Amino acid sequence: MKVPGGRRRPAPGAGSGRRELLRLNFRAMDSDVEVLVEVPPTRYREARRLLAWTRRWFVLLEHRLSRFRPDSDVSRVNLQAGGGPVRVTGLTAAVLARALALSEWSGGLFDPACVTALKASGYDRPFAQLLKPGAGRRDEKPGLSRRVGRGLVPGPVPGGCAPSNAGAAAGGPPLPQPFFGNYRSVVLNRRAREVMLPAGTGLDFGGIAKGWAADVAARVLGTVGPALVNVGGDLAAGTGPQAAGGLWRVAIDGLPGWVLGVARCGVATSGIDRRRWLRAGREWHHLLDPRTGLPVQGGFRRVTAIAPTAAQAEVAAKTVLILGPRQAPGWLRRRPGVIALAVPEEGRPDDVVVLASGRDHRLPAALALHLPGADGQRPAGRRAGGRG
Repeated sequence: MKVPGGRRRPAPGAGSGRRELLRLNFRAMDSDVEVLVEVPPTRYREARRLLAWTRRWFVLLEHRLSRFRPDSDVSRVNLQAGGGPVRVTGLTAAVLARALALSEWSGGLFDPACVTALKASGYDRPFAQLLKPGAGRRDEKPGLSRRVGRGLVPGPVPGGCAPSNAGAAAGGPPLPQPFFGNYRSVVLNRRAREVMLPAGTGLDFGGIAKGWAADVAARVLGTVGPALVNVGGDLAAGTGPQAAGGLWRVAIDGLPGWVLGVARCGVATSGIDRRRWLRAGREWHHLLDPRTGLPVQGGFRRVTAIAPTAAQAEVAAKTVLILGPRQAPGWLRRRPGVIALAVPEEGRPDDVVVLASGRDHRLPAALALHLPGADGQRPAGRRAGGRG
């Protein structure tokens, strides 16, 4: 997701002079971060102070939550898996509490206790390092060699998501095993700020940490004016600029020319057509189905979710991607306030299926998105909305 236009744009104010759209861009959490806030002249200084705080906020969270930093809270917790509790900062405890709550909300299809499976798939270093010569990567979309059966819902795996040794015995790397329900084995004591993991497990917050960070930053910036925080395409939108009718106009990732008008909600996109690498002659991507431990395949190529918060949108996009066309509509009908724009895996890039939680979806704002009917599913091959 991105906001069209790249310059500061003054807009008519309401009795306080001309309002200005301030923009900040930087790199953090392995993503490009874009921050926008519209303020009157009387609040320029305060807004710039909060923009500087926003940069420090994301750097701080990266230091606390990255599993690739040996001194982070997450790395210390993972290293102690199977041992005693590990004391963490209040920030880490808050993110973990939110992640565990959203795991329940997703029906277990989002599970932060997935590190062992990610490592077994080859995602054992920052993604940029997977693209170095010798790591292997192809940008085209060949089919994976093994299809994942749909509708499988195994119970929690005893002892965590320890990888199978079958691959290693055959001369190859170990293959991941299901980790569905592993999050229930995570013990969090928020009052003591302690985390304990069983052996064979490990935490990776992934996109939910970015969404949570964006939600917090957007609320803080919203105290001085309409604000939007975009972290690698996943964004938290507050009230939009006055000149735009209180809506932020954002381009939909992967759908050139499509624009959404959003406010007071989160938007996130997940897909299987990026972040791919080769391991043992097989192509992998970073979105694993916790029911199988293998890369998601056989349904949607990309999903953009709109939800009350960016963290929810991040989890919803991944969950809809995992469930696919058959199961995702039922999941969404039980999740008011969520809409998904899904591109079928075998369809054209501009084929879009709109999935919603029903006629009363209670989405705060979605301009340039026409919801087609009561239960919100549009057949593939038809446009889901107008061009903005």
